[in-house]
Amino acid sequence: MKTILKPLKQWTIFAALFFMASIVHAQKNSTLVLWHADGTQTRIELFKKPQVTFDGDMICFNSPILNVQYPASDVLKFTYEGLTTAINSPQAAVSYRQDGERILFDSSVKPSSIALYTADGARVPVSLQPTSQGAVLSLSGIPSGVYFLSVNGKTSKFMKR
Repeated sequence: MKTILKPLKQWTIFAALFFMASIVHAQKNSTLVLWHADGTQTRIELFKKPQVTFDGDMICFNSPILNVQYPASDVLKFTYEGLTTAINSPQAAVSYRQDGERILFDSSVKPSSIALYTADGARVPVSLQPTSQGAVLSLSGIPSGVYFLSVNGKTSKFMKR
């Protein structure tokens, strides 16, 4: 009887482990992609979207299973792949570009959707000047450094010299 129970016990353990692994695999729903200044990428599989914070000149990604940090000067941008959302018809990309001491926005940008942050996460007050083709954000009043610009919920990094 023991010889029959041993293979049955091993098979039961194997089936339980396989079932748990398939549940864990099914929960994996996104990938965090970090785009580095040297042209490389770091890809991290996620079970939960991490909280992104700044600590001094470091950008930190924290979740129940992930705690990593990188120098903010090394991370050009970060994106998520494989996330599902309730957005049925995504908006077109917002068009803006840096032109010396100004950032130029196209007419699709709403002033309330713009936020500017320093590399350590402090919000910088901004005011847009309307133009015939959109709006202009003057950078002349802020010191040189690395900044994060959030427009319509999309964030990018730029350097003011």
